[in-house]
Amino acid sequence: MKIFKPAFFYVGFFVYICIVIKRYMRYLVRYWNGTQIINDLSTNDFSKAIAREFELRKEWGSDNVWMADAVQEILVG
Repeated sequence: MKIFKPAFFYVGFFVYICIVIKRYMRYLVRYWNGTQIINDLSTNDFSKAIAREFELRKEWGSDNVWMADAVQEILVG
């Protein structure tokens, strides 16, 4: 019986991640404008997120722009 509890946890966790990916946008491009964090782009297209991050880095600097991945955010807690 001890084997089944972790197995059910991992199956449930996988289903939860799949729901998050389908329901919400996976990639979020953010930047710091000096006073607050601005959520600039929310998309499921990785190439659009990379392109927008590159554009914002020219304007705001590389230390102030980043891309967040919803799946990684869930996995790290």
